Amino acid sequence: MRINISGNVRNLNGEDVTEEGVPLTIRAVIVNSLLGQFQAEIISGVEKLRRFKLAEKISGNASEVDLTAEDVVLIKDQVAKHYSPLAVGRVYERLCI
Repeated sequence: MRINISGNVRNLNGEDVTEEGVPLTIRAVIVNSLLGQFQAEIISGVEKLRRFKLAEKISGNASEVDLTAEDVVLIKDQVAKHYSPLAVGRVYERLCI
């Protein structure tokens, strides 16, 4: 499925959410979530490579990206682990819940 990953995360008032003065993008939330790892989390090398390849694909300049249902499940899981309900909600909206 083709997913639009462009744009910024907006708060409930419609204003851009910022991190260190820079607007937080949907793309950044997804990529950072895929590349992040909690200290107690044990991930195989194969899974790390899978996450890296997906993050690499998403980090390109395209405003839309083709994702499999499996990719969407992984993204949702990782975003939910790493971000607040606001960011999760905005990403899930893009992924067509």
